[in-house]
This record gives sequence, structure tokens and C-alpha cells, in this order.
Amino acid sequence: MKTNDIVAVTFLDHVESPKVSKAEKFTVFGRVIQVTSRSVIVGAWTYANKRRKCDHNTNTYTILRSCIEKVDILVPQED
Repeated sequence: MKTNDIVAVTFLDHVESPKVSKAEKFTVFGRVIQVTSRSVIVGAWTYANKRRKCDHNTNTYTILRSCIEKVDILVPQED
């Protein structure tokens, strides 16, 4: 997984509930904005032009790498 790949990331997320609950799996689809040692940031509403930076019109999701269960690379980064 590299910056600008189009991906589907399945990850565990917390659940707030009055009862004891297990973490739930969710999937976010989008363009990889940044990969660090601790997290992956995926933009789900990004500009088609990869040179455009994230702004108020962009939705991003920061996912802890320890919570990621699966990554499907839908469209690899074009060199």
C-alpha cells in the first residue's frame, strides 16, 4: 500500500454501547493520502487530480495500522 493507491481497507473500530460489545469491522474506500508507522490516512472524497491537497472538501479517515485486518488495492498508484 502506497500513497495514491485506491484501496479498500477493512479495520476494527470501537463500539459504544451500554452492553459489553466486540469491536466491529468496517471498510473505507478511497485514495491513500499518507502511510506512517502507526496509521494510514485514506481520503474517501478526494480530487481526481492527485496534486490537489486535502482541504475542507475532502473527507479523510485515519486508521491505526494495528486495527487493519485487510487491505485490497483496487487501483495501484500510477508512476
